[in-house]
Amino acid sequence: MTNAQGQRTNNKGSILVVDDTPANLYLLTDMLSKQGYKVRTIPSSILALKAAKANLPDLILLDIVMPQMDGYQVCQSLKADDKTKDIPVIFISALKEGFDKVKAFEVGGADYISKPFQLQEVMARVKHQLRLRTQAKQLLAKNTRLKQEIVERQRIQEKLSHSEASLKQAQTVAHIGSWDCDLATGKMTWTEELFHIWGRDLQQGEPTHAELLGTIHPEDRDLWKNAVDRAIAQGIKYNLDFRIIRGKTHAADVQSLPRGNQGSSEVRHVEARGEPVVNEQGQVIRLFGTAMDITDRKHAEMLLTGQNQILKLIASDVPLPDILDALARFVEEQSGKMRSAFLLLDQQGKLHFAAAPSLPEEYTQAIDGLAIGADVGSCGAAAYRKATVIVSDIANDPLWVNFRDLALSYGLKACWSMPILSSDGIVLGTFGGYYDQPQTATDLDQDLIAQTLYLATIAIERQRSQQALHQTQERLQLALNASGDGLWDWMITTGDFYIDQRWSDMLGYESDELPTDISTWENLIHPDDKPWVMNLLQAHLKNCSIPYQFDYRLLTKSGTWKWICNYGKVVAWDENRLPVRMSGTHRDISDRKQIEIALQQSETREREKAQALQQTLKELKRTQSQLIQTEKMSSLGRMVAGVAHEINNPTNFIFGNLTYARQYFRELLALLQLYQKTYPSPTPEIQQLSDEIDLEFLIKDWSKLINSMQLGTQRIEQIVRSLKSFSKLDEAELKQVDIHEGLDNTLFILQNRLRAEGNRPEIIVFKEYGQLPQVNCYASQLNQVFINILDNAIEALSNQPEPQWIKITTEVSTNRISETKELIQHSKPGSLESPEGSKLSPCIIIRIADNGCGMNEDVRQHIFDPFFTTKPVGSGTGLGLAISHQIIVDKHNGNISCVSSLGKGTELMIEIPLNLVELSYSPFE
Repeated sequence: MTNAQGQRTNNKGSILVVDDTPANLYLLTDMLSKQGYKVRTIPSSILALKAAKANLPDLILLDIVMPQMDGYQVCQSLKADDKTKDIPVIFISALKEGFDKVKAFEVGGADYISKPFQLQEVMARVKHQLRLRTQAKQLLAKNTRLKQEIVERQRIQEKLSHSEASLKQAQTVAHIGSWDCDLATGKMTWTEELFHIWGRDLQQGEPTHAELLGTIHPEDRDLWKNAVDRAIAQGIKYNLDFRIIRGKTHAADVQSLPRGNQGSSEVRHVEARGEPVVNEQGQVIRLFGTAMDITDRKHAEMLLTGQNQILKLIASDVPLPDILDALARFVEEQSGKMRSAFLLLDQQGKLHFAAAPSLPEEYTQAIDGLAIGADVGSCGAAAYRKATVIVSDIANDPLWVNFRDLALSYGLKACWSMPILSSDGIVLGTFGGYYDQPQTATDLDQDLIAQTLYLATIAIERQRSQQALHQTQERLQLALNASGDGLWDWMITTGDFYIDQRWSDMLGYESDELPTDISTWENLIHPDDKPWVMNLLQAHLKNCSIPYQFDYRLLTKSGTWKWICNYGKVVAWDENRLPVRMSGTHRDISDRKQIEIALQQSETREREKAQALQQTLKELKRTQSQLIQTEKMSSLGRMVAGVAHEINNPTNFIFGNLTYARQYFRELLALLQLYQKTYPSPTPEIQQLSDEIDLEFLIKDWSKLINSMQLGTQRIEQIVRSLKSFSKLDEAELKQVDIHEGLDNTLFILQNRLRAEGNRPEIIVFKEYGQLPQVNCYASQLNQVFINILDNAIEALSNQPEPQWIKITTEVSTNRISETKELIQHSKPGSLESPEGSKLSPCIIIRIADNGCGMNEDVRQHIFDPFFTTKPVGSGTGLGLAISHQIIVDKHNGNISCVSSLGKGTELMIEIPLNLVELSYSPFE
């Protein structure tokens, strides 16, 4: 860094100078900077506190007399803060009284410099305080490191103690002890677990070499001694298993004693490891190593070996009595004290001896065949209760009251039994363990039987399964002989294909004539059947859930084809779940196939007849509906025409004479007026009659009467014209028609049902007519469609709340369904879409909508079906919309569709081509 004069200096420390006099600040800064110190100056005591906390200095030069806070207060604040309390403070002041200096040291000051100050004094005191500060920091760092080392050593000591405790615990759990032997002194050191393994009391201390040699089994002493001598002489490690003989054990060790203990001593198996330690001259000076109690492992190995031998007997299909006899002898060998017996339970609930190698034959014969029961000895009660039964003293136990003397006469003093249960919990038999002295069943003997009894279960269940399998195979063979089926078996991985004699007989071959390969079967399949047969086989091999059962043809020896019913399935898989074996049956179904073919032909003929009858019935229903509607409309038309004719004649008579009546009345009125003028004074009789008839009113009302009669006859004429237009009996052929006129005439006829009457509200009709040209159509039939649809709309509004309305919309569209009869025949009643591939041409569209009750989808799908109706019986025929569909689709080459949902009204849309050409046939002809 550089000082104020630009001279290069070394940074020896950081100093904070606090003084409210700028001259003092400049002087001290210049003085200290030239000596290589980093100087910060603060003119305010409050700012000094903040600066010191923000960036800790190594030393503070502090003036005492300052505004806001004096130097004493600043120092007290610094010493009260843990962050700044260790920073040394040198007071600088013009105060020279002794008590000022004393107070400076009392509040925590490290030194005191009086003003005016000398350079040498200031620098000496600054250097001294900074040196003390540095030494304090170094001491603090050393103390910190020392504390850390102490904590680390404590942690290591705790970890070592924990490791030693863990090692001791691990040795106890694993039954591993360690030892160390100094060859120079002969001193031996054992861990606590090693004392437990040898059964030696800790108070006895470690044994001598001779004592240790004496604990080793006589048959293993040379093995152990040679290994130790070789390690000492040659420095070779050793690892060997040997047996030791332990004396009387503590009560705490009773549960860990092995089977076969004799008297107060016991044999334990030990695995020992030893390693020599050599000096600089290569001489062995010490041996150390471990010893692990492997008695349980050795017994487990012997138990496993014995179990494997029994399993081999079972797998070799050795007779069950021999297997159980070997198992009983193995149990007795492992136990050392117990006599073993296996009894089997028959279907009558009686026990029979299957194996009892150490029991007197007279005893087993005497109790063989006894029925099980709650108090029938140990074995009978165990089978009955499905639970272990232990009798520690036969002489005094009530379960043996009927067999006590017999058992005691052969030296049997105690007996316990465990039931042999199947995988389904069914009693198969029992195991019986006898002792020559009164005692309970030891835990070790019970554990031995628990680990070996499953072998008896396997052997017994295997024998019974084999017996059941033999019976099943015998029954299967009898069933196959009766059914005539042949068997086949295919080893997929090798291609071997087994077939039985009956399979060969079906095709007329001897059993040795056909090669035992899958290609034999493939070559016999009919060429037409082979592709799909092989595909089905491959599908079944990939997915066994796909059935492999089908009928196909095979070639016989005589060259003819025989129908075979083949059934098979995969019965074995490898470790990757790939099929390796498949089996099945063949059955000759040639006779059945002939019958089926004849039956299929008969069914085909009958089905064709039924279809023809169904089509005929459909046509009859259609024709019937057409005839009914045609006759109905024809009758209605004749009736309407007749009524119109009958009304028209008198109406014309009346209408034609109204003019003459008006003229005659005028002439009579003129004559009357002339009389009144000529004879102004009438006679009393004339005056009386004039008053009675109110001549003046009669003259005035006569004109009104004639006008009303003329309006009435015009109204009747309009009704007649509408009736004639609706019936159109004189317009049965195709002609140009104004669609709007037909709609208006229909509405005019139905106006009595549209207007309000009584409690029935008015039905408002909205007409949104487009600009329609004249349309080629059958006018009377189209009017029939309009009245059917509007009638249904009125019916749908009958129970609806106000407002009730019907909306009629017409328009011209460039898109319509196909004109060809072929495409129309593909359209379905109720379809909302034009048939696929239909051609498009101009048409008019008529939409008739209402806000009635609507209909659900199921009803909508059937509204154009003949005789379908939702009205009560007798209220409708179900022909209105069916006939309307036929008129629009068949007669006019158009389309009719319906859009509706329940509660949201209905809209029917009619499409009619603009330029309809008369069809070569008519569905109504």
